Amino acid sequence: MLCFSKKVGFQNQEGAVQRDVIEKKLGSIVEDKEIFDKLIKDCVVQKESPQETAFFIAKCMREVSPNLQLFKVDSFLTQEQKELRTKVLKKCQEETKVPTNVLENARKGDFQEEPLLKDYFFCINKQSNNLDESGFYKIDVVAEKMKKLFGQERGDKIIQKCIKNLENPLTTSFEALKCIYFEVPETSLAF
Repeated sequence: MLCFSKKVGFQNQEGAVQRDVIEKKLGSIVEDKEIFDKLIKDCVVQKESPQETAFFIAKCMREVSPNLQLFKVDSFLTQEQKELRTKVLKKCQEETKVPTNVLENARKGDFQEEPLLKDYFFCINKQSNNLDESGFYKIDVVAEKMKKLFGQERGDKIIQKCIKNLENPLTTSFEALKCIYFEVPETSLAF
């Protein structure tokens, strides 16, 4: 997260918070003055270490404004990958008939124990070639994708924490995507 925070100018190279940069960037994307003020007041806080600061800012912003998308997974994808992802998401929503409001809630961090949401997440993973014939994760495939998105160290941490083959494929996919959502608060993981 520190890398992202520095890249967009939220923290300087030493890790100090750049309040003026944050205010300017948020001011250009947050229309609601009350939310903007709360983001600045509650989230722009210098912690003991640069890493803690970056994590706190990202987590706080996600909590205050779940729909705020400072960083998008899209920015790391090629045009071909974006088109494929869009196709997969559309196909899976049509196949599973997951209600739009359930998806919207999940995108805000409210993962309801909804069977159709589990079906949808399973479909995404299957269509993305993340699962084997039994419906469980191909760890090597997922690890390579995470490494490309987040770098080796961070990708390994996400894999270790979130990618676990559980009692059945639906639960496996559901719990993994939910974990990734909360583990990677500075991105908008598209699903």
